[in-house]
Amino acid sequence: MAWRAPGTDHRRSCVGRKVAVVTASTLTESQQRAAEMLAVGGDPESVAVAVGVSARTLRRWRAMPEFAEAIGIAAADTFAEARTAVLGAAVAVTTTARAQSN
Repeated sequence: MAWRAPGTDHRRSCVGRKVAVVTASTLTESQQRAAEMLAVGGDPESVAVAVGVSARTLRRWRAMPEFAEAIGIAAADTFAEARTAVLGAAVAVTTTARAQSN
């Protein structure tokens, strides 16, 4: 495990063999919120308004490698949460179906 500075929140993103570490302190709160909104398909203009910045500022943020990485991490987290929910629902349906067939 990599060394972590005290009080920092580290997130790992793995794409193929590339591993990047993004700290919560790398982005502002507004940038993190924007990244999360974009990761779930938010319209860039609506996201800019929601976080209180201009569309131009959001375009500049999107050109930053750490912002792009944060979008990727948020998208992966969203996918993982959705996958967990779907698998949980599938188990519940299967369990119910088996119980009813007996």
